[in-house]
Amino acid sequence: MLNKRFLSVCSIFIYAIVFMYAADGELTKPSSKQIMLIGKVSLAKEINSDFYRQTLGIATYDAGKHEYGLVHQKSLKSKNAEALPPVLGDYFFMLLTVPKTDRFSLDGFRIYLFGDKSAWIFLPIGRDIQIPNDEQYLYLGNYTYSFAGDNFMVDDVVKTDDFDEAQELLNRKLGKKVQLVRAVLTEQKE
Repeated sequence: MLNKRFLSVCSIFIYAIVFMYAADGELTKPSSKQIMLIGKVSLAKEINSDFYRQTLGIATYDAGKHEYGLVHQKSLKSKNAEALPPVLGDYFFMLLTVPKTDRFSLDGFRIYLFGDKSAWIFLPIGRDIQIPNDEQYLYLGNYTYSFAGDNFMVDDVVKTDDFDEAQELLNRKLGKKVQLVRAVLTEQKE
């Protein structure tokens, strides 16, 4: 009887650990009609969590959990390739259905403060992206935004290229080596 309980507890514990690591480490691979966009968004300085939580009237929150997503042309379908949405400062892995024109517009990023979908800010990027033939993994770059004042008026965006780090992380999360390609971002056409 004791052995059965012990085995049951051990089985549940092992299952929980496997699930936790699978949710954190595995990506959904793109299908033949999809691409994966990889990059990172961060802020130059920490958000004053207490101030914004009180100002926005958010009762329960996780001070460091500011999730984000891409904002692109409405005709495109996209979803996270990971089980959980990315948090500011972490890489995103976004699956996107390839448009017929092999080109799409990326308007910016939407940051959900404290993981609350009703408390968001928009960070503009305004770029068009051409999808290279037969490529499935596109690196967009790392973007660090800084603000003037407390109302999130963007006053600077610094783009850095941490391609090697992104390539290594992508390979590790997929469990195999794939070819990541730098995306060519051009001014958005009106």
